[in-house]
Amino acid sequence: MSARLGIPSSGVFTGAGAPTDPCYHLACNTLDKSNWDAITTKIKVAARVAADFANELPASLARRTKTIPARRSREAIRREL
Repeated sequence: MSARLGIPSSGVFTGAGAPTDPCYHLACNTLDKSNWDAITTKIKVAARVAADFANELPASLARRTKTIPARRSREAIRREL
C-alpha cells in the first residue's frame, strides 16, 4: 500500500513456504523450531534498510515540516485493508 501512495517501502522476504516446510502456518510451527541466528540477521537487515530510508531520502522526497492526515471515509480506509 505504501508504494502506491509514493511512500518509500521495502520488505525482507524469507522462507520457502509450504513446499519445504511441512509445518508452514500450522499448529506444529512453534517457536522451538525458529532459527534465531537467521531472525537476528533479518532484523539487522530491516533496521539497516529503515535507517537508509530515513537518512538518505532522495531530493525528490522532500521532508515535510508538517503532517496533515488525508481525509478519508471509514469505508475508504476499510477497502484499503
